[in-house]
Amino acid sequence: MLIRSADGTKLSVQDWGARDGAEILFIHGYRQCHLSFRRQFACPDLLARFRMVSFDQRGHGWSGCSGTTKSYLDGENFAADVHAVMEATSLRRPTLVGWSYGGPVACDYIAAHGTGRVAGLHLVGTLLASRGAEGTEANGSRSLDETLARSIAYAHSCFATPPSPEAFALIASYNALCSPVASAALLRRVFDHRALVATLEIPMLVAHGRRDELIPPARAQKSAALSRHAELSLYPRSGHSPFFEEAERFNAELARFVSRASSQ
Repeated sequence: MLIRSADGTKLSVQDWGARDGAEILFIHGYRQCHLSFRRQFACPDLLARFRMVSFDQRGHGWSGCSGTTKSYLDGENFAADVHAVMEATSLRRPTLVGWSYGGPVACDYIAAHGTGRVAGLHLVGTLLASRGAEGTEANGSRSLDETLARSIAYAHSCFATPPSPEAFALIASYNALCSPVASAALLRRVFDHRALVATLEIPMLVAHGRRDELIPPARAQKSAALSRHAELSLYPRSGHSPFFEEAERFNAELARFVSRASSQ
């Protein structure tokens, strides 16, 4: 379904699994879409036990694109997007699963709305602080062929072991759907959620691939060390996408974490 965020941006939202199950809200990363988590949405155990909601972030997938760079630099807009999805789907108390850029967006929501409606926080291949990028990589002035080439290269960089040709074709396709405005602006965004995470009193799971070349595993170790409620789970065969590269283990850990967080 399509909903509207606070500033009018249209967001594409998807709903999976057991309607009365413990709730999970998946928030994908930079240049991605909800299909990133298809190995979770196709998992029989997760489908039977949990209600799983996903959405395409603004400027990604089937969601609308705000035409202004400023709308991608303000965390309040991302917080409003998550809030709008939760309201439209009547989520009561989901566990937030934030992959890569989805981690800061989950934190944007918590910074704006608190943890009253959040059971737990699952950060996957993410970072909590960024000074923003500068120069040609972030100015959105590249030609179309260069933009597509960089999109394909970025898709490759998300995996330690390349997906099958069929899987990669899909991944590269939805990477290319990302709006040039969003793609350029998000790289420039400055944020720091480390102090926020250090204050959280909800369960937290930090998952990271040991072979991640986009975000070093050391960042995950530092993130987990911020909270006494955090656990660290490192995936030895994974790059930036442990939920895809080691899906069976990821799904089992996700189920255990959500069950525990939702019962507290």
